[in-house]
Parts: sequence; structure tokens; C-alpha cells
Amino acid sequence: MCTVLDEIETRGIEKGIEKGRDNTLIALVHDGLLSVEIAADRAGVSIDEFKAMMKKRYITDMTIRDRIFDKLQEMKLTQKEFAKRTGIAESTISDWRKKNTNPTAEKIMIICKVLDVTPEWLLSGIETYRDISRGI
Repeated sequence: MCTVLDEIETRGIEKGIEKGRDNTLIALVHDGLLSVEIAADRAGVSIDEFKAMMKKRYITDMTIRDRIFDKLQEMKLTQKEFAKRTGIAESTISDWRKKNTNPTAEKIMIICKVLDVTPEWLLSGIETYRDISRGI
């Protein structure tokens, strides 16, 4: 019987490029095909380190609108309150969610200010050293 892990090894992913292996392990955990514990062991990192890798990949795979709504949820901020604080129409914010669109460039800075994030994080999901030291 061939397991998912055997298939990874057969394809040479485990011996291949580390990033590719880690991304494959993360995808398998995300899809429920592998436990975090086994994936962390295969990646040669602690469970906490593997969870951090998963979170980083999740954040960088998100769109701008995804990061906005994720941050709003984290801050327990409603779309209505967010609209008041940014001066952006509620209908515009609603359109981002319903139509899977992103805010226009001129709205990025006010969004960053209200959400207390950097433009780099909002646009790419990548945390800079400054973000980490600020706790973003």
C-alpha cells in the first residue's frame, strides 16, 4: 500500500528542493492528508516552526482583499466601522468582498493606517523586520 509520504519520496520531493518539499508538506496538511506532527518531522523542524511556516505561506497566498478582511476579523472591526475610519464607502468595501476585487491604489495608505499594517504587508503578505518588531 502506497502512502502519501511514500509518494512524496518517490517523486523525489523530500530529497529535492527544500522549499518545494516544505510547500508540498504544507499543502498536504492543509488538505487534511497529513498531520502537522508528521509534516514537521519530515521538514526537520518543530511543530511550532512548521505552524509558523504554514501561516506565512497562507498570508502570502492571500489577496489584498483577503488580508484586509482577515485583519478586520482579527481586530473585531465591522465593515461599517472600517468604512467610517477610512472614509471609504461601505458599498465599495462590500464590493471587494462580493466581487473578489481589491481596493484601488489611492486607498492603500489609509487602509494601512487604520489596520496598523505596512503597505508591504498589505500588498504582499510579507512581513519586514519592522513589522515583526511592531507585532504585525
